[in-house]
This record gives sequence, structure tokens and C-alpha cells, in this order.
Amino acid sequence: MKKWQARTKAPTKNDLYYLRSDKGGYNKFTSYNMFENGGNCTSYAYGRFMEVGSIKAKGIIQKTCKLPLNNAEDWFSSCKDYEKGQTPKHGAVACWSQGKKWLGADGAGHVAIVENFDKNYIYVTESGYKSVLWRTAKYPIVNGKPFILGYTFEGFIYNPWEENNWVSDFEEYKATVVATSGLNYRKDAGEKKEKLGAYNFGEMVTVTEEKDGWAKTEKGWVTLKYLKKIV
Repeated sequence: MKKWQARTKAPTKNDLYYLRSDKGGYNKFTSYNMFENGGNCTSYAYGRFMEVGSIKAKGIIQKTCKLPLNNAEDWFSSCKDYEKGQTPKHGAVACWSQGKKWLGADGAGHVAIVENFDKNYIYVTESGYKSVLWRTAKYPIVNGKPFILGYTFEGFIYNPWEENNWVSDFEEYKATVVATSGLNYRKDAGEKKEKLGAYNFGEMVTVTEEKDGWAKTEKGWVTLKYLKKIV
């Protein structure tokens, strides 16, 4: 099983995803940086979008993104580099407009990052211009769209690196092969999957995943019932 790595606390001023690019960070929102304005939704969403694309444990750092650098209410219309839609997805930018579009004077709209969702709510992390540095929030689904009073929902900008932010919650373990005639390992789980080789009786393996009575080892998938967990 894999689980989504939701952000559960505010980023720090020195976090490179949120630090201004002119000060050595990756965030291109300089004049409207979240830390220097007491909060700013676009600056935060820009940084979190990049952070989702990184796999820190493997040294994969996403240092750039192509989200717009204008007002929040214009992001959905302005964004041409990422897929967009009306269905929530993990790591996506949720976009709302406020007042007349392209006119920030009557309200600049809002953007937030989708951390989780169900049929009733989207659960986001967000910042608010000169009001909220960082927080978690949930917005109800009304008539099929996330609702904020006084705002119009535009849509979601999807994160192309979403899969990078899922991690396994499976605790790997050591086991020995108990099949006296040896144990085949295959390319995927299933008797009809391609055979890659075989383990010998008594050989020790590391199990990193289980699925439908099969176990994934360093070399491939084996039948789980022919393994004995080492405790």
C-alpha cells in the first residue's frame, strides 16, 4: 500500500521551495513572497507544487515549475503548461476567482494545494495574503465544485509529478524460502507472469511489498506461502 505525503505543518523561511529565488531559493514569487507579506496564496502554492515533485529520499529535487506568476484568479486561465480539469487530484492547484476576472482591484482570487479529498470535501494546505501564513483547510463540494463564499471555482491545475509524493507504508522484512524444490520469482505477481529465475531452498530474501498472496523481493515476485518470515 502507498499513502499520500500530505504537508502537516508550515514550511520554514529557509525551505528552498518557498524561499525567494533572488535569495537562493526556488520560488519565483519575490515581491509577493508568503513570508514577507504575512502570507500569500500564490507564493505558497508555487512552492508546494514543486515540493510535490521531489523525492528527497532519492535526491530528486524539483527546482522549477511553470505555474503562472500573476494573480490567483488568473492562474487557471493563464496556465498552458499543465493539464487542467474539474476533478480533484492529489497535489493539484485548486483555483478560485473573485469579482471580475483579470481585475485584482475587486479581489485577486485564491489558490490552494489539494492534499486529500472525498465526495464531500477537498482538504487543502494554503496561505492567505497578509492574513494567514499557512494552514490546513477543507472546502465543501457544492454542486460538484469546491465552495468558498464570495468566490467562483475555476478548476484544478494538475501536478505532473503527483506520483513522486506517494510513499509505501509497508514495513519490509526478511524471510527464508521454504519451498524444498526452490521458488520461482517472476516479473509481476501471478503464475502466468514472466519467470525471471528461482531462489534456492533456505535462501534469505527481503520482502518490500505484498499483493494478492504474492511478495515482492529484490529480484521479483514470489508466492507468499513459500516464505517464512524471520522474527
